[in-house]
Amino acid sequence: KMHLIKGGGFKMGDETGKSSNALPVHYVKVSSFYMDEMPVTVGDFQKYISAGGSLPSYWNNEHFQQKNMPITGVSWNMAVDFCNWRSKVEGLEPAYEESDKRDDWGNKIWELNESNNGLKGMSGNIWQRLVRLLI
Repeated sequence: KMHLIKGGGFKMGDETGKSSNALPVHYVKVSSFYMDEMPVTVGDFQKYISAGGSLPSYWNNEHFQQKNMPITGVSWNMAVDFCNWRSKVEGLEPAYEESDKRDDWGNKIWELNESNNGLKGMSGNIWQRLVRLLI
């Protein structure tokens, strides 16, 4: 089940000036989005793996294989690939596009296509908007 999170704006960064890596404080606007009520579970991720998705860390550890528990050991790249896969399953346009670029570790770099209606991971501006709504 998904819930609508209304978009809005907020100041992003450290207003105290104590954290130089969170400066300058700037205004960020986030569009409305839907969020799953529950985290992605091992059972959810099993469907992705069965469709050709990558195995996360700890997959062979029985302590992390309870179907109703949240999935663990997933890299950011794997999470993006999962979002694209689930978007296709749900009839949406994948939000992330693979670029020709690679990062320092040789991983493909994904670019967010804001105009597509597919699922996105809870990182960056989206995560910070949600936290500000809850506090």
